Amino acid sequence: MFQPSLLDDADSVHAEAAREMVLRHDWVTLYINGVRYLEKAPLMYWTIASSFKLLGVHDWSARLPLVLAVGALIAVTFVFGRRFFGDLGGFYAALAIATGPGIYIYTRFLIPDALVALWLELGLFFFLVGYEQKNPSRWPCWGLAATVALNVLTKGLIGLVFVAVIIFMFLWILRDLRYLKKMRLLSSSLVFLVIAAPWHVLAAIRNPAQPGGAEKGFFYSKTVVAVLEALKCQRSSEECCSDTLEHLSNQKKIGLSIFKTALYSHILNQPDGG
Repeated sequence: MFQPSLLDDADSVHAEAAREMVLRHDWVTLYINGVRYLEKAPLMYWTIASSFKLLGVHDWSARLPLVLAVGALIAVTFVFGRRFFGDLGGFYAALAIATGPGIYIYTRFLIPDALVALWLELGLFFFLVGYEQKNPSRWPCWGLAATVALNVLTKGLIGLVFVAVIIFMFLWILRDLRYLKKMRLLSSSLVFLVIAAPWHVLAAIRNPAQPGGAEKGFFYSKTVVAVLEALKCQRSSEECCSDTLEHLSNQKKIGLSIFKTALYSHILNQPDGG
């Protein structure tokens, strides 16, 4: 947490956005060196800015929220593993997360991947707890909706798409897509919107597009720019493709590992002839 010092690229840029959030008392619109920074979701910056406000602006206080997120991820992994594989399974699962090189490397930088993994795993835990029930109760359905909303506030639409794809594939493989109707979709959608919508609405109101001007506004930055960046390499094609594949590979490994664990646990708990 204390070493190394913040680096020039993502570290300094993201820490500066959080610092300016505190200085401007503006927790809706991100700024970097006085320039609006509309491309990113706010949750990681909120946590870093809160740390700055409470503890002062330091390298270690910038990293503290990610350290806490990793601690929570280890705890959730233990609970997840213990629920489906017993105490020993939970222990080894948590140990694998705690000692994994990826967690160490990707918390050296101020990027939200540890938070993304935390919300993803917690959401799938809620889903599987609900799936064990014949008719899922409110709390696992609402817990899933809340974690998806937090992931959208952390990483944008990835937070919704990853969970949706994993759950759909899980139910499709088990030929149980009808279970989707039991997931209290209406009330869960309301929980999702209560958490995820306010910032998006405020950001859109405070950052409208400028007709005929260079400023395209919040929705343009969150939709059109995101799609263009995904489809077109704006740097050299080799560098862009390399970074994109590395990022997708890391995210895919997290999702697929949880999916495989969930599927395997479900198979183990099937009654004979079921």
